[in-house]
Formats: sequence, structure tokens, C-alpha cells
Amino acid sequence: MNLGLQLRKLRTAKKYSQQFVADELKISRNAYMAWESGKTQLSVEKMERICHFYEIGLKDLLNPMTNNFENVWLSN
Repeated sequence: MNLGLQLRKLRTAKKYSQQFVADELKISRNAYMAWESGKTQLSVEKMERICHFYEIGLKDLLNPMTNNFENVWLSN
């Protein structure tokens, strides 16, 4: 799974809109859409902001095989 698909999985597991996530990260919706579509590469700083927002580690963001966000979030 690429990073864009991982971002979409994170967002949809929380039932957030792209606009909501973009607002929380203080970026435009178009910028967030470009991240999810893989049209724009994310810097480490941006990945850290996303991790902070979703309360996950960078390792979890970059290695989707080691996590199952739906089960974790739905049980809380």
C-alpha cells in the first residue's frame, strides 16, 4: 500500500472528510487531496504532523502491514 492509500485509510476509518483533515492540519483541501492521490510527496515534517493528528507513530504510518486502524479506533 502506498502512502496516499494509507492516508485515505486513516481518514475513512475515523469517518473524517478531506476538508476536516485539511482544516485540522491547516492546509488546503487541494493539498490534502494531492497527498491522498499520491501526486505530492510528503516531507518528514508533514508526516509527523499527520501522525500527531491521528495519534499514531511514524512507523505505523509508513508500514501499513503492522497496523489495523479500523479495529483500534472502533474499539475506543
